Amino acid sequence: MPDFVYLNDRIVPAEEAKISVFDHGFLYGDGLFETMRAYKDTVFWLDDHVDRLLASCGMMRIKLPWTKEELKKAVLATVAANNLEHAAIRLTVSRGEGPPVPDPAVCQQPTLVITCRPAAKPGGETYEKGVDVVVLKTRRNYDQAFPVSIKSCNFLNNIFAKQELKGTGAYEGLMLNYAGYLTEGTVNNLFFVRRGTLNTPELACGLLAGITRAHVIKLARQEGMEINEGKFKPEDLHEADEVFLTNSLSLIMPVRKVNDRVLSCVPGKVTAKLSELLFGIFD
Repeated sequence: MPDFVYLNDRIVPAEEAKISVFDHGFLYGDGLFETMRAYKDTVFWLDDHVDRLLASCGMMRIKLPWTKEELKKAVLATVAANNLEHAAIRLTVSRGEGPPVPDPAVCQQPTLVITCRPAAKPGGETYEKGVDVVVLKTRRNYDQAFPVSIKSCNFLNNIFAKQELKGTGAYEGLMLNYAGYLTEGTVNNLFFVRRGTLNTPELACGLLAGITRAHVIKLARQEGMEINEGKFKPEDLHEADEVFLTNSLSLIMPVRKVNDRVLSCVPGKVTAKLSELLFGIFD
């Protein structure tokens, strides 16, 4: 548990941070969130995370009384109050309190909650060994039914996938879209290297536009790497020389095994280079 939580407009002790049972985030999952990493007093890619939050609020027609700068200051204040060297931050916005009917118009004031907890430094033994991933039977939500570009508090699609994953013993599970193309993991974006080209599923396949994913693509281009955002089937991973995952907390995580196929080199050359560039933030 964190020591302090940011609730609506102020820092409060964690034990005093309470929201209404009539909050539509609780009743209907009507809200969204961002997960960020902080090192000392620096929050990685804070502007990008807040921009994505604001864009999602626009799509959900949640009118925020807080500006971008006010949200950034609130995040930084929460990090400072909890005094953690390595921290995981969650910024949550719900539509707010209202009568228990599924009508967004009955909520007048959004709820803002920012929490902060200790996070392990990226890398370490798990990174050196790599992790196992499996392709799941649970399919990713159809993007035209519900836009997966929104990091929604209604996380049931991912929770169902997590439940399936728990029975496999693997670290992460990869979801396919309705057409059988790879999208992403339960909490990670996917990359793989094949014949010198760095590949990742394109956003049109129906996956979250990860902040770390975008920065990895940017770094790869700066290094002159060939990038291919496209449509891939699970069998494309059988020909991969390297596979890795990205998210805001682990940054990059090398993959050791995909289903039953063990990769020969972990971390691979491309993975190691991109990791070096990202982990340099901590130097």
